Amino acid sequence: MSLIDREKTMEEIPIDVCDGFEVTDIIEKMPPVQAIPIPEGATNGDMIKAIFPTMEIEECNKDINGNPNLYRIYGLSGVAEFGREFWNAPYRRGNENEVK
Repeated sequence: MSLIDREKTMEEIPIDVCDGFEVTDIIEKMPPVQAIPIPEGATNGDMIKAIFPTMEIEECNKDINGNPNLYRIYGLSGVAEFGREFWNAPYRRGNENEVK
């Protein structure tokens, strides 16, 4: 599901256009709004930091070269942990994650 400005969308859709259609069907067809900028070449870790900019991130279990093997994020509901492979993997947008 895309992020859209639902308030603005509903103001722009004439009532008669909705006849015979579910409003959610119309909203799904509206163009997405990029609420969080996604830089070219972003990783999963980059996106987690962009989505949760105030969360504390701890790099743990560093290897001999000083590279972290585990990333911990401390939030309101506890601790989330991510391995290095996931953290550094390229971020895939929307349906790119679906298996075909």
